[in-house]
Amino acid sequence: MMKKKTKKKRKPRGQFQTEKVPVLGGVAHLVKTAINGEKWQFRMWLPNENKYLRVTTKTENLNDAMKFAQETWIRVSADAQKGKKVFSATIDQIVDEYLNERQKDVESERITKGRLGTVASHLKAFRRYAASNGYTRGSDLSSRSLLGYEDWRRKDHTDIKKVSIANELATIKHCLKHAHIEQLIDVATFTTKKIKVDDKVDVREIEARTFTVEEYEKLTKYLRSWAAKKNCSDENEYVLRQALRHWVLVGANTMMRIGELKQLRWGNVKTYKHGKHTLAQIYVARETTKVRTPREIDVRGGQYLERWKKLSKATKNTDLVFSDAGGDAIDRTQMYRLWKQWIDDLGFDKEGNRNLTWYSLRHFGITMRIAAGNTYETIAMIAGTSAKEIEKTYRHILREEMRTAATRELEVIKEIREG
Repeated sequence: MMKKKTKKKRKPRGQFQTEKVPVLGGVAHLVKTAINGEKWQFRMWLPNENKYLRVTTKTENLNDAMKFAQETWIRVSADAQKGKKVFSATIDQIVDEYLNERQKDVESERITKGRLGTVASHLKAFRRYAASNGYTRGSDLSSRSLLGYEDWRRKDHTDIKKVSIANELATIKHCLKHAHIEQLIDVATFTTKKIKVDDKVDVREIEARTFTVEEYEKLTKYLRSWAAKKNCSDENEYVLRQALRHWVLVGANTMMRIGELKQLRWGNVKTYKHGKHTLAQIYVARETTKVRTPREIDVRGGQYLERWKKLSKATKNTDLVFSDAGGDAIDRTQMYRLWKQWIDDLGFDKEGNRNLTWYSLRHFGITMRIAAGNTYETIAMIAGTSAKEIEKTYRHILREEMRTAATRELEVIKEIREG
């Protein structure tokens, strides 16, 4: 039988040291090792970071090495007193630290959960940008590190808008400013290229993202069948489908934002009769709206809220209005997956350029209120925005008014000629 070779035990790292000289009474050391040859290595313990700092002095002369060691010890110790770390935080640590702070803002109701999600999305892009440029740690960053962000982002996402890039850069710079304040990085300010943002709304784009009356009717008819009990595998699926069906109906009638509807609770909803209509009085809480201004609105669609409340499994004042069979918030990924299924089934966006989303329900609701002759001020008050923003965003509605004006003018001319 062949004898098994016995593996030699590796000697501890310290046994490779060939010389060791104390620095400043032993607070640090100069060492020579078998690996590094005759050049002195500086070594000191960093208690705040729980690790050793090892730096080569690049010299074989003990006096020169000692001078280097003493200066390094003084500098590193002074930085440690100020809270600075020798080993720079990683980009991921910097971003995670910032997101943790913004989470506190959510808990203190300074920002909404939706806003935090947007911030996280912006910083997700920054993580990719940093990785693509070899920035792994905060110490890799310089004041010019963000100059290439706009060009990189356009290659990363060819359809991205200037305003989106500008918003992302604002978030990234705020994150890095926080990192500087927390002494995670040394750079205080970052230079970026000026992005000229056109604040004019693309009327055709908004029109494309808005349902026509015929499309909305087809959608609601489709959902009536889709959410029918006979087409559901079990009670849980039935409740979920009915929740989403009624979300569509309530969203179009109330003109509320997605985040506002997602966080709406039964305690903030009342329904009542007004003539032949069933209206709803809804309190949109400050912490649920992106504009951070609470509002109380009286809107159409009360009958849909009443019907859904009879079907829902969670109807206490503290329960979410739109929830699954377990009373939990509906999964966002599932919502958007099902939305895409509906749009595909109905053939509303065969060319893939309309960008119909859950937000299109708000667009449709506002468009219908304008068409019905309501003032911009009234619609803005209900929708939680400004009259100027309503007028700027929904100018496509004026096209019908222009057609009416043009027709009226032709009729007058005809009367004159026939006169």
